[in-house]
Amino acid sequence: MFDANGNVFSCWDMVTEPCSVVGQVSHWGVTLNEQWKVWQNRTFEAVEKCKNCRYKMFCGGGCAAQAVVARGDMHKAVCDDFIENFNQVAITVAKEMPDTK
Repeated sequence: MFDANGNVFSCWDMVTEPCSVVGQVSHWGVTLNEQWKVWQNRTFEAVEKCKNCRYKMFCGGGCAAQAVVARGDMHKAVCDDFIENFNQVAITVAKEMPDTK
């Protein structure tokens, strides 16, 4: 996302937040800063609670922006109702799969 001042933000939810400015637009293109690497490297591997979670490959640690807003730290997990929702959807999809026999 871009603002009128040429700032590049990590996502919609973080526009105007100084911690999410990941670069600058100029006449020569986009220049990314060190904060870009911080956001880019925020994966489930960077979230302690997620490292041993069986759902980590599906949710990726949740939304980094939500973690900043709700927990004050992008490296905190945001699970919300993910596990319950995932399990319900998995059951529904499995029931609707055609029999391949």
